[in-house]
Amino acid sequence: MRKLSPSLAGAICAAGAALFNAAGVVPLKDVPGAYKPDTVVLWLESLRAAPGPSELSAALFVAGVLLLVPTAAVLARRLDAPAPAAALAAGAVLNAAGALLPIVVTRYVPDGADAVGQAFLGTAIALDAAFNACLGAAMLGFGVAARRAGASAYGWAGIVAGLATLPVAGQIVSRGAADWLGVAGPLWLTWLVWTAVRLARSGVASPP
Repeated sequence: MRKLSPSLAGAICAAGAALFNAAGVVPLKDVPGAYKPDTVVLWLESLRAAPGPSELSAALFVAGVLLLVPTAAVLARRLDAPAPAAALAAGAVLNAAGALLPIVVTRYVPDGADAVGQAFLGTAIALDAAFNACLGAAMLGFGVAARRAGASAYGWAGIVAGLATLPVAGQIVSRGAADWLGVAGPLWLTWLVWTAVRLARSGVASPP
């Protein structure tokens, strides 16, 4: 049996990360106030009223962001870009931890302990903000590295997506920054799909 090349494995992980992260947004349409700094109280109320959508979303997000870790490792090797890869992996781990916090609230924070529940959800927003800072910086770094390697269009895509994503890091204090994810999200998902396609092609053409 032929061994799966690192590039093909990275392509699968990148595609999976895009799929799971995109899917994770869908259940949150039924969760008012989710991941908005000015509506944490509303988020807590909606979690307690209907925990299912938030728990499903959390599981999808955890799977999606953790798949970014092996993706980062492959990109570090393909683009000779260890610093952006480290930023992406660190952000992914932070976001995975934060994505689990709504489940902690629904299952372990008792009714009446509103301050505790709000603190957990606020921490989830903070960790998501940290992820967006790391993700934006990583895509920017990968974009520069890709242009240096001769992949101009792909490089510019990373730079544009990275610059667009960095402002979302302000979501811990700004509703506008949180809402900007509606612009940045499709951009970084597109970059991730493009990454998967490039890795798949390179893996098929010249497996290491």
